[in-house]
Amino acid sequence: MNRIVPTLAALVVLALPAAASAATGTAGPGFAGSTAPSAQKPQSKVWFNDGTWWAILFNSSSKAYEIYREAGGAWSTTGTQVDTRHNVYTDALWDGSHLNVVAAGGMTNTTAGVMYRRFSYANGRYTRDAPATELTSFGVEAAVLDRDGAGQLWVTYTHDAAVWVTHSTSDDFSWRSPYVLPVAGADNLGVDISSVVRIAGRIGVMWSNQTDWSYRFATHPDGAGDDVWDVETAVQKSEISDDHINLKALFDDPAGTVFAAVKTSLNRPDDPLVLLLVRAADGTWARHTVFKVRDNPTRPQVVVDPVHRKVHVLATIGPCCAGGQVNYKTADLDAINFPAGAGKTLLQSDSDTHINNVTSTKQVVTPAMSFLPVIGGDDATRRYWTNALLLPGATSAPPSSTPVSTPAATPAVTTTTTTATSTPTAAAKKVLAAIASVRLVRHRFSAKSGTTLRLTLTEAARVTLRVERRSGKRWVRVPGTQSVAARKGANTVRFRPRLRRGSFRLTITVPGRKAIRTTFRIV
Repeated sequence: MNRIVPTLAALVVLALPAAASAATGTAGPGFAGSTAPSAQKPQSKVWFNDGTWWAILFNSSSKAYEIYREAGGAWSTTGTQVDTRHNVYTDALWDGSHLNVVAAGGMTNTTAGVMYRRFSYANGRYTRDAPATELTSFGVEAAVLDRDGAGQLWVTYTHDAAVWVTHSTSDDFSWRSPYVLPVAGADNLGVDISSVVRIAGRIGVMWSNQTDWSYRFATHPDGAGDDVWDVETAVQKSEISDDHINLKALFDDPAGTVFAAVKTSLNRPDDPLVLLLVRAADGTWARHTVFKVRDNPTRPQVVVDPVHRKVHVLATIGPCCAGGQVNYKTADLDAINFPAGAGKTLLQSDSDTHINNVTSTKQVVTPAMSFLPVIGGDDATRRYWTNALLLPGATSAPPSSTPVSTPAATPAVTTTTTTATSTPTAAAKKVLAAIASVRLVRHRFSAKSGTTLRLTLTEAARVTLRVERRSGKRWVRVPGTQSVAARKGANTVRFRPRLRRGSFRLTITVPGRKAIRTTFRIV
């Protein structure tokens, strides 16, 4: 397998404009009226869309969770409400077409059940597509969602000492009744937690089990019956598990690679307290120590960067479990080995001394992202803290682990051409490239050579191409994203999506600008 590994500068912390009392990071909006709104461990509150970062934050004025937008290091509300319940925890998934959100109160909350909501996006605004769908009538520690390759949404949570799952059926607003995961080790839990993630051709669920001291991972083939699950033991050893999981994957990677930042219950100073578990193609799991007991880490989060071949693990550092500061460590994706010690500081304040519950994004890093925002909160002062990891400029597209199979035939293509001028986001601080026009110029699709795209740019920029297939009323992302360095003016780009018959949408983006879309059909 040949793979291009770009030569890149080291990752650095982007210290955004900070309050006078801040050592690292910025004091953000207040969240009076809520508690720990940036929790829980398996959840994500942040996503990247249309060249901009967004987040679900609690608005202390409206006493509701709302969609916020990042601009110049500051977060401001868009006014779009997600959930008016003040005592819930949210998980956000941007799937390329819609924002999907589940929210629920804690496991001791008997009234704030799991609710699903979906939002559409256009012209810088999110709008709710339908009333909320109730999935449970009771609260859970953490409800987490993802969408599989067949387009079904999946939600998992733990309740009554068991791992539960449910999924959408005919559309995103119709769901089957939740059921206990039908595999060994899923119905004898202590105080434990679960998470869900999409991998190639499957959906995967991981959970902790402090009864038998294990972390297990069950996978379900896309489109199979509800009783079809395979289970793997990621790790099992005395005191190796705790109810801390943050799960990410390269969903279009045929190897099915999964990354799980987990916490142990070990207690000697040199014992590992935060591990990164990594799944290989054969279903085996490798263990990598990130933080030791002496480092006082808790609530780890993992972010995967296939563009720069890095993996980042963030955690609260401080006596368990009231918070303190947030640190991070970085390792090479191809040779994972985290440095010793407590890591580099990302969020720290002289006045807010209980910063905790760091959260970031479900998404892996793409060439369109120039930084990764992170958000934590201090429950003593009831305000958010924010900062960002500045990413070096990408010089090539992410490599594929295994070649994707190509069509046997050479079908014809009919195209619909879109010509448009994109407008800058509110966060633009410099002259950014804009897409002046885009046109698919070949009317035959070749499995070997693809087709040709002509782009006109107002400035040189890296252009990202993403393809989605129409599935009913939805657009579902096709595995593989192409990224090219384009010059100012006219560009001819070889476009190799490797598609079969159907209706498709090509989304074309440059950093800091709204996406341009053109549709085509392979007949």
